[in-house]
Order: sequence, then structure tokens, then C-alpha cells
Amino acid sequence: MRTRNHFRSDLMIPTVKIDVTIDINCPFSYLGVLHLLSAIEKYHTSQPNANFEPIIRLLPYNLDENLTERPLPRAEYRKQRLGLERAALAEKNFMDKFAAIGVDANSGGLISSPHLFNRILTHALFIAPETQLPIALQLFHAIHVDARHPSDRALIADAAVEHGLFPTITKAMLWMDRDECDAQVRRAYVTARRLGVTGVPFYVFEDRWALSGLHGVEEFVSLFDKLSRGTSSSTPSPTTTVSSPEPRKPLIPSPLSNPASLSIVSPSSTLSPTTDPTDTDQSE
Repeated sequence: MRTRNHFRSDLMIPTVKIDVTIDINCPFSYLGVLHLLSAIEKYHTSQPNANFEPIIRLLPYNLDENLTERPLPRAEYRKQRLGLERAALAEKNFMDKFAAIGVDANSGGLISSPHLFNRILTHALFIAPETQLPIALQLFHAIHVDARHPSDRALIADAAVEHGLFPTITKAMLWMDRDECDAQVRRAYVTARRLGVTGVPFYVFEDRWALSGLHGVEEFVSLFDKLSRGTSSSTPSPTTTVSSPEPRKPLIPSPLSNPASLSIVSPSSTLSPTTDPTDTDQSE
């Protein structure tokens, strides 16, 4: 699949930046990333000569900052957070959507704070951006199929080492014991909310067009067709809310202080969100 999750130095082929704000605990975040990747593959198959080279960056979010690294039963947590009726509706919704794309999801298991995962996600973006998406996909699968939880340090260390972010499990564990990327990620949560991100997944294309909530493959393909015609902007993305601790690596632009330049659009060019309320996870 022709997709990258880092900035390329070779600008011979036009690129399309896609920022996706996620919470690994959110099944719709996982579905949203899978739909996006399927749409990219489908678009490249149908339009092999299109000027479309996507660069995906995954940005951190925390839907519930009351969660800690101590895991809780996921089903009970969902009922307490949403109520019995809404929890049942949400579960049926995302389980049906997983089944539709051939993912044998598990709605049970445990839940814990996504913060440790978000630190690894951000570290990967700073240090080895080509590892970010593979690590995220492996851990998404572990959470939503294998019923693991995102504060499982052994789980995260294994994924980080497997994809080359750290040379050994010991080094990965030592990194997690420190506070690297903690301040950047916490600042990302605050900035994202200040700029209007209240639910995930949340997409920003080319720093200008935003989509909130879960969208289908065909909707993305339609949007890609528009983006491949050369629309672009130099405005920083409002969801680009983390900055590198090393100034010599200008990987991530500064946060946007004025979100007014961001248009909330649907792929059909309707100037309003098209999201079903049950297709996104919202902050309290």
C-alpha cells in the first residue's frame, strides 16, 4: 500500500497530509484508521496515475482522563459511562462495523488509560515516524481483538521493539519508566480540546478540511479525488498539538491558535459534519 506516516524529503510527488486524532480505547478510532487505509488502497487501485501520496500522522487524545494504568472491566466501564441502553447500542454498532470488514472484534476485556500508548505514539512520530502506524495497528488489534489493555507495558514494549522503535525490551521498559513525551502529550490533550476536538476519530486533510467521527471507505475515496486535484494550504493543522523536544527536528508545526481557518466538511462538500452520534466516542 502506498502510504506513509512521516514527512518525505523527496517532494517530486505531491503529498497529502492526513492527521488522525485517536484514542486507542475507542473502537471507532480503530475502525476509522482501517477505513482510511482501505480507502487509500482502493483509490490507488482505481486511480493509479493520480497525484496522491498520503502521509498519515496519528495524534494523541484521551477521552477519559480519570482512567489510570490500573485496568477495569471494559464492558462494565462502558455501562457506567454511557448507561445500559446507550452502551448496548454503541456495542452493537461497532461490533457490526468490525464484522462488516472481517475483524473478529472482542467487546470485553479490560480498559485503562491510553496515556502510555500516546507517549509511545508521540515518541515514534518524533524519532522514527515510519514505525508509528505499524505500532498503532498492532496495538489496536491487541486491544480490540485480543482484549488487552493499553497500559500493559509488556504489550507496548513488544510492539515497539518488533517495529524497531527500541533495540531491546529492556530499553523500551526503561523509556516508559521515565517521563519522556509526557508533557508534549498532556499539552496535546489540552490544545485539541481548546481547538474543538471533542470526539474521535478526528481527521484533518491538508491542514484545512476536517472530518469528525467514523466515515466509510467510499466517502474517503470521494474526498481523495478532490484532494488529488491539487488543493493545499500552508496553514498548520489544528490537531497538530505536539511539538518535538528537539528543535533540530522540525517534524511537527506549532499548534494553530485560531481554529477558524479549519472547515468542517463532508466528502460530498456539505459544510457540516455527517457523523452519526453513535459513530464516535465523545469526551465527557
